[in-house]
Amino acid sequence: MITQLQSTETYKTPVFGKFCPYYWISSDGQVYLGDTFNEIIDLVPHDERLIDPVGCLELLNFGYLLGSRTLVQGVGKLLWRAEIRGDGTQTRYAPVPHGMRMEKPAHIAAELRQCLEEELLAYVDGAKRVWILLSGGLDSRIVAGILAHFQKVGLLNVEVHTATWGRDLSRDVIYAQRIADHFEWPLHRISYNAELLWSNIERMVTWGGAEISGIHLHGMHNLKDLLHRDDVVIAASWGNSIGRGLFLGHHLSDLKINPIEDTLDLIAPAIQHTSLQQAEKDRAIAWEGCLDYPAAIVELDQQENYMRRMIAQAMDYLRQYARLEQVFTAPKTVATMWAYAPEARVAEVYFHLLAGLDAFLYNLPDANTGIAPSGLSEPDPILRKSFHQFGKWCRRDLSENILDTLHSPALARSGIFNMYVVKNLTNWWLREEMDEWGATERVTNLVGIALLIERFGLQPMRKPTHFSDYLYSRSKQFRKRLDSLGSRVAQWLP
Repeated sequence: MITQLQSTETYKTPVFGKFCPYYWISSDGQVYLGDTFNEIIDLVPHDERLIDPVGCLELLNFGYLLGSRTLVQGVGKLLWRAEIRGDGTQTRYAPVPHGMRMEKPAHIAAELRQCLEEELLAYVDGAKRVWILLSGGLDSRIVAGILAHFQKVGLLNVEVHTATWGRDLSRDVIYAQRIADHFEWPLHRISYNAELLWSNIERMVTWGGAEISGIHLHGMHNLKDLLHRDDVVIAASWGNSIGRGLFLGHHLSDLKINPIEDTLDLIAPAIQHTSLQQAEKDRAIAWEGCLDYPAAIVELDQQENYMRRMIAQAMDYLRQYARLEQVFTAPKTVATMWAYAPEARVAEVYFHLLAGLDAFLYNLPDANTGIAPSGLSEPDPILRKSFHQFGKWCRRDLSENILDTLHSPALARSGIFNMYVVKNLTNWWLREEMDEWGATERVTNLVGIALLIERFGLQPMRKPTHFSDYLYSRSKQFRKRLDSLGSRVAQWLP
């Protein structure tokens, strides 16, 4: 839906975790908000649809974009804790504060459970049916345990359905089925294959502006025929980060802000330096107004860039078909957990919470490790850790689609990419082990950019400089070889 802000109107975004729309300010100063990328881009005149080099660099560096940037110049995505006015000006408010409290895991678990119960009661209020996105991890089973408790005590009296996706004999699928069976809920399992993956890549281009790889849409599109507008879909994407301080398996206390680099030199040399500088500014928007300690800055970076621009971007696809609620994102839940020092937000908090909820959930292994919170291990050796085969599907089943797209004129004409490096990256990716993840996401991001340029007729931001880019890359390779040779010679000198 498109909304035009009048000169005296304002739009305020949530403090944390919720949906934020796209925006575009026309040449005559009119401010437009849109729920999806394809809605907002349709407002932009064709001659103003310029590809954004900074967005391309950010996407290829992180797998998502930073701050409010998109891949089209002038089109943005509103930040959390922000307000935009009808005159185009924006204001940001202070983030949820962090603290340094220390308590035993059992105490924190009790507080977290109380917060989650309040949060979930609010989310299921008024729903005709409740859907839980189940995986084999700990976050979604906490949601399942609390909702099952609500059913038992009479606080939830509507149908509960569950959904999962993945290949046969993956732990995620098997454990989701075990949880659904335990609570006597129907499980709707969506098969995952190469055909669905390519469709997701194309959907992410049209619907989501290619801002992440379509890999992350998983089986969500296939839920559209099962969901009703008055259903509520409950996901636990924020569980690891809020409940345990984990981001992609790394604890908050082990993370730091590293300089942004274009390590492969995918961006043309003439615009690389300025693009890197602007990307650093985009990332730093996340911790504006933060006067806390370094761990708070790191968490705001992870939450407002990675979680908001990648995880939320993918999950928001479901908003087309039903009401989506992300558990662990209510202001009280976030404030409660952020009041604790990173060292207090540990796995044992979850273990205590699950032990108090349901013995079955406590003894069920975690899909990621094969070990339950209770310490029990998965006895079935044939269960797989991975629910997908992205590397194999892309290299074996989708290679023709991928190579045709990368060899189309779209990337070469954009003026952004060093096409000599793009070619080398593609060849390197094809030589990797068939089932290896490797450079797969980066390659699919390049495919997404190329499809985006073609689909929406994006204009190049500068004239390509392919020959000078080639000379730059070859000279850099030559210098590296000389340096390597010099180091080897030095080792043999007395």
